[in-house]
Amino acid sequence: MKGGISIKLKKILILIIFACLFSLGNMSVKAASELKTVILGGDSIGLQMSAKVSVIGFYDVETKDGKKISPWKDSDIKEGDIISSIDGNPIASTSDIVNAITNKEKVDLKLTRDNQYVNTKINVITNKHGKNSIGLYVKDKILGVGTLTFVDPATKSYGALGHSVVNGNNGGDLLLSSIKSIRKAAPGVPGEKYAILSNNLIGTISKNSDIGIFGKMTKEMNGTNIKVQNANAVKLGKAQILTVVDGNEKEYFDVEIIEVKSQTHSNSKGIKVKITDQKLIDVTGGIIQGMSGSPIIQNGYLVGALSHVVVSTPSIGYGVYAQWMLEESN
Repeated sequence: MKGGISIKLKKILILIIFACLFSLGNMSVKAASELKTVILGGDSIGLQMSAKVSVIGFYDVETKDGKKISPWKDSDIKEGDIISSIDGNPIASTSDIVNAITNKEKVDLKLTRDNQYVNTKINVITNKHGKNSIGLYVKDKILGVGTLTFVDPATKSYGALGHSVVNGNNGGDLLLSSIKSIRKAAPGVPGEKYAILSNNLIGTISKNSDIGIFGKMTKEMNGTNIKVQNANAVKLGKAQILTVVDGNEKEYFDVEIIEVKSQTHSNSKGIKVKITDQKLIDVTGGIIQGMSGSPIIQNGYLVGALSHVVVSTPSIGYGVYAQWMLEESN
């Protein structure tokens, strides 16, 4: 053994190294074979959800004697505020407001604004029809358009959108939608898909999370079977998205993954992408509202879903790793 390793020992070491490499190769193949297979989305979907009661405008209340009164004039209320309670009574729908202000002259409002509570008072006025009013336009429903990311064929669970629905609750319905026109994006000006929503339900919404909406499909969806790639296997380079920009036709468009973030838990901005497909840029100007949830495909795997756009540069946006959405859907 002096002066070096014997020939016999060298052969043994080579065999051990070869065996280790063979074992690692088998492990990687096994890992790939165990990746979950889903039905690829890309379909345009309509969202119909219950929502937190939010203020969307103000109006003057006309009384029986023809006067017009602004009951909110001296109140601290802004558009976008969420009405949490009135006189301590929780508010979950517009009908709750009607009940809370009946036979009142003034009420205490508890509002949520920028994740902080705001307390204020507002007058209650009897209008010309004899009904009590506080002069606020409010909404407790959300209608929107997004994109389906995947469906689990075994459980009928799905993932869509890639981000939360602001002020939306954990409940609602999915509808098919058809894209009728596009408002093109420009730097600083968000673009948008305009769609016609079908009356036919295709699924239910049970979860509204930071990385998308989730629930169960009630209708069979057509799509390609595809494996969901692990977040740590997504690479820089060429990829595609699948989305609808006209009618119901799903189309593939070229993108480039220009940044991947190392993540050990879910976050809606794990992948940064750049639209490189000139056809899509000509039609939409880049990433637009309604494209959220569009699947990102790389090397034959589902790796993510579009979630956000950089408004100043609409050809660039972010995506959530598909692995996180799949885990959230279970």
